Amino acid sequence: MITLDQILSYLKDWIKPIVLEAILEAQAKPKPAPQGKLLTLQETMRMYPISHTTIYRLFDTGQLSKLKLNRRTAISETELKALFQKETLTGVTERKTFKNGMA
Repeated sequence: MITLDQILSYLKDWIKPIVLEAILEAQAKPKPAPQGKLLTLQETMRMYPISHTTIYRLFDTGQLSKLKLNRRTAISETELKALFQKETLTGVTERKTFKNGMA
């Protein structure tokens, strides 16, 4: 008859490599340094037709990466250009920005 200690020992030996592999995969991998100019959130919203909420949604979904500089958030202009180029090529209609009530 198999004892509880034998079962626990077997489970530890079986689960340990799986857990270690998951931990190694979950550890933060170093991101490459951003290329090109870095923009603040305000600069990004001024230069591109994108809102503060959308920027953070892109951060959360991993479509856009952010770089923290002390308490400020910076965004790679190269990455933004690539994102907007991709969006335009995939058939998403171009957003319009309004100034003084006119498109």
